[in-house]
Amino acid sequence: MILGSVNYDPDEEDGRKRRSHVTKKEVIIVITFLVLGSIFLVPIYTHLMDIRNSHVCTQNLLDIGTAIEGYAADNDDRFPPVYMTAQDEVGPKVFEHNSVKSWASVISQYMKNRNSFKCPAANDSEGVLTQPGDNGSVFTTDYGMYSAFSTVARGSIPQISRSALIADTDNEGANGTADPLPLKDSKGNVTPDGMVIGLDDTNLTEDDRTEAAIDAAKYATRLAAPQSVKMGFDDHTYTRHPDGINVLMADLHREHIHGPDLLVEHPGRKGAGAAGITGYWYVPPAP
Repeated sequence: MILGSVNYDPDEEDGRKRRSHVTKKEVIIVITFLVLGSIFLVPIYTHLMDIRNSHVCTQNLLDIGTAIEGYAADNDDRFPPVYMTAQDEVGPKVFEHNSVKSWASVISQYMKNRNSFKCPAANDSEGVLTQPGDNGSVFTTDYGMYSAFSTVARGSIPQISRSALIADTDNEGANGTADPLPLKDSKGNVTPDGMVIGLDDTNLTEDDRTEAAIDAAKYATRLAAPQSVKMGFDDHTYTRHPDGINVLMADLHREHIHGPDLLVEHPGRKGAGAAGITGYWYVPPAP
């Protein structure tokens, strides 16, 4: 009897040989499953990351609120100044690496973790390099303070629970955000401005807080609403977080604000004056 040279495999079906390669059809099937899997899994992953980022951002604002509370307790129950200026100069004082001193600098000494000024959903172009209030290192803030409340006493705000104080912001019109009045120094140079929220017709400094300018205001500036320059503020406005811009109200509770609510509300007739503005962007009467 002549024996063959091929080893006998008891597990192999009769008349069949074991293949040592993958067919083209099998590769296509595997690739198809991978593609289909990514189509379903990527949106789920993105959604989960959005939820996580918004949660972290919410906690950041609550931490900032706690620091503001500490600052107010030591400063006649007033909010911090929105930014620091150099003597005889206009706009924020700019330090090395284009960093500034702002409200975030002032309250940083009351913060346990300066990472709370950094929103996980923001990219590098959106933040402002900020000088610390002590000898610590420079840090980034992705949030702005509404300039109308700079050094204002909390007790003087009548609708404090409905007035925005701190919110997601973009620096210098990044990502197509509304920044029609960039901050400038005394020489006319544009300075970092993402730590300040103003109105589109005035940055609400003491010099330009006129009733005429405020009455003409339509929206708040530097809010993290990409492409809002082209798209405006409506139900379809895209914001940093899918559930809206995260905002710390003046009474230090947190809310989401959507497109239409980012607009300034002028009830009654035009020319009602600063006290006539309602909604999230209340303007205290000029001192």
